[in-house]
Amino acid sequence: MNEQDIISSLTGLTPLYQNQLFRYFARLDTQEKLEALTPQRQQFHLIKKENHDVTNTELTLASMLLSIDSYLKGIDPVKRRALALRTRRPVRSEKREKIVGLWAIVRKLKLEEGYSWRSIATYLLQYHHIQVSHAYLHELWESIETNIHKEIRQ
Repeated sequence: MNEQDIISSLTGLTPLYQNQLFRYFARLDTQEKLEALTPQRQQFHLIKKENHDVTNTELTLASMLLSIDSYLKGIDPVKRRALALRTRRPVRSEKREKIVGLWAIVRKLKLEEGYSWRSIATYLLQYHHIQVSHAYLHELWESIETNIHKEIRQ
């Protein structure tokens, strides 16, 4: 029997679910990790009483998985969803970064040259090879310029 089969037989958890538990555990902050690992020692000794032929490292891993699983099942679903939202990575828009890098040009075309958003989008496509819609340019303008004006007022 390999280690994975031993851990699965000790915990009753599938390897896929074990990996999910470890990913969940990695997203927790330090205080929550400590709370999740509190029952690990008790779990370790309970498993060791029943299984004398298993190594301590396998017992430690199994008890850790069981304590994380019990913590996950013990918290309310709202807190679990809040954790998922808190740890979600923000989506980085490469197109937005490129346009912000050219913002001085966009600003000059709009304010000084009097270009429309469609004309600016055509200009960016023709001279900078960035295909962007006029509506997206206008949306960026609203967000960036209003932030600039708010900072100036303060």
